[in-house]
Amino acid sequence: MTVVRSFLALPIPEKLRVLVEELIVQGRREFRSPRWVRGEHLHLTLRFFGEIEEKNYSRLAENLKTAFADVPSVEGISLGKVGCFRRKGSISVIWMAVEERGRQVTRLAELAGKAAVEAGLSSERRPFRPHMTLARCNGRREDIVAYDCIREIWSPTPFLPVEKALLLRSELTPTGPIYSIEGEYPLTTRRGGR
Repeated sequence: MTVVRSFLALPIPEKLRVLVEELIVQGRREFRSPRWVRGEHLHLTLRFFGEIEEKNYSRLAENLKTAFADVPSVEGISLGKVGCFRRKGSISVIWMAVEERGRQVTRLAELAGKAAVEAGLSSERRPFRPHMTLARCNGRREDIVAYDCIREIWSPTPFLPVEKALLLRSELTPTGPIYSIEGEYPLTTRRGGR
């Protein structure tokens, strides 16, 4: 049985991605313990689909194509505060909040969730919290110092538009995940074009 590990994401606007990449480079230079995300992997996940059978994956891709055929572009996202998830008292993930205007991004996540359920996948039980992963931690003291440091130096960005969503396949390898674009869904501009 062939399975596909995939997710739907919004790419981070280039000007914002460059700023975050500079932050990660600084973090990587000063702290070895967190496993920092590679700059080219920065994204906002709308829905993680997990490992699904090839036949369901094909149906999912078709559903997403239909669902995103006439969706307005996101007027703007901003990269806000730095936060963390904790597991058993230790920092497990360092992330950056993604701010949205209205509920534009949340509505895209809801569309992705509906397309997934219609393809036979389970519905997402956790509430959607727009964020971007910066690093995965190892439960070491240095993780806390790194978190405190980048939280201190980061300033929220202005809002910039997002004009497409991407269906990405993820292959896990010993040196980190490899992402490949499986589908690209342009979002309609406010003027009616693409």
